[in-house]
Amino acid sequence: MLNGVTMLKEHAIALFGSCTELAKALGYSKSFISQLPDTLPQKYADQVTGAAIRNKKSAAAVKRLRQGKHPFPSSVSGASQCA
Repeated sequence: MLNGVTMLKEHAIALFGSCTELAKALGYSKSFISQLPDTLPQKYADQVTGAAIRNKKSAAAVKRLRQGKHPFPSSVSGASQCA
């Protein structure tokens, strides 16, 4: 939860494009990411935000993610989850 807003794992995956890319950006295995709850604990939400900034993700997309929204509003909802 960031300032009272929750970050969803599917939104974080959408920002990075895949579960594998999110795991790589955070320094975790894909299986670890798959085991995270759908609503990310604050620790991991902060890590996602930091990784997004370090990886020069769109500032607008990062802002939307921090607001608890899908980073790409025109995208089809339901980013692929980790298998």
